Amino acid sequence: MLLRGMLSDTESAILERSKLERYGSEDAVRIHKGYELGVIIKEYAGSFRDISDIVKKNNLNSIDGRKETSLRVSEEVNKTIEEIANNAGVSKIAAVRALLFIRNQSISSIMSKKYNIGTLNVDWFRNNTRSGKEWEYFEDDCNQSSYENIICFVKEFLEKENAVFFLQELPYKIKINGKWKTASFYEKFCNDFSSDKYEIYSNLSKESYQTRFTAAICKGTFIECKLKIDSSLCNNRVVSLCIDDITLLGVHMPTKFTKGDSYDSMWQSLICYTKAKKERIEKLIILGDFNAYVGCSEKLTEERYIELVRHAKDIVSDDTPTFIGGTPIDHVLITFDSKQKYKVLIEKAWEWSDHKFVLVGLELAHSNVQSD
Repeated sequence: MLLRGMLSDTESAILERSKLERYGSEDAVRIHKGYELGVIIKEYAGSFRDISDIVKKNNLNSIDGRKETSLRVSEEVNKTIEEIANNAGVSKIAAVRALLFIRNQSISSIMSKKYNIGTLNVDWFRNNTRSGKEWEYFEDDCNQSSYENIICFVKEFLEKENAVFFLQELPYKIKINGKWKTASFYEKFCNDFSSDKYEIYSNLSKESYQTRFTAAICKGTFIECKLKIDSSLCNNRVVSLCIDDITLLGVHMPTKFTKGDSYDSMWQSLICYTKAKKERIEKLIILGDFNAYVGCSEKLTEERYIELVRHAKDIVSDDTPTFIGGTPIDHVLITFDSKQKYKVLIEKAWEWSDHKFVLVGLELAHSNVQSD
């Protein structure tokens, strides 16, 4: 049967949040709101005596900002709502609003959890040394002091609670006398973050032409996340992880491309993936070197970046340069409520790379929602 009344968008959203928190994103789509309301009623049966006070204190009889809503509920649930309303001396829909209010408090009071996330483009550890073209990698360009300082800083950061660090442009392969071999600084990197203490995640393949890659490093219980999207985004420039109900996506996005080419496809895939996450109310954090900002000279890159930030909020100040060229191209984008507690720290000066590091501390409510 149908239960009709006036609910606000916020009250309706509480039902959706409740389903996600209880069942996870995949199962929640199969649960209708009326069923979830019935579960909430059973869950908070001991609080029925407080309904009248909750309605009065929060003015839940008001219809301001509310619109006509219908919920499909069972006869048993409808009778229980009538019983609550009669005992509390309120309308049935006010009783429903009070139950949603109680449920929302329960979800919001879930113990929060802290996360620490960092990102830095290491520029092949060249520290602005260039003996060849910008995109070429020569081991003679690598600066040992730059490498050691970055590694030391990352290790120190990883001692924080739930910490993960994303690095872009790590050296992988190098061509010497016409033959490809593994770069010595890649071997150094793997030794410094040995598997007995750390986890290194990447999308590296055995392709010899992959001279650089993006990696995520952590000491905790992160889970590698294989992206269920176009393969154009699953390459050596991107790595994804999950922790709790959060998907972390580290990127090194391309620039100077044309519509329809492989780099453009990578941007389009990222935009579609982000949009889908936002629509499913799933937590996604995208961070790294985007090679883009609003106002950049590469207009197609700017266009794609603007499309992306329609679905995710950049929490890094857009008036603080993160690249030695004086541009803000390193970002941290989030698809969820930006009112959550977070703190962003940007390196004050360039020391070890042509990029600044960006660090984020987040405090989020922990739930059992599982990401894909």
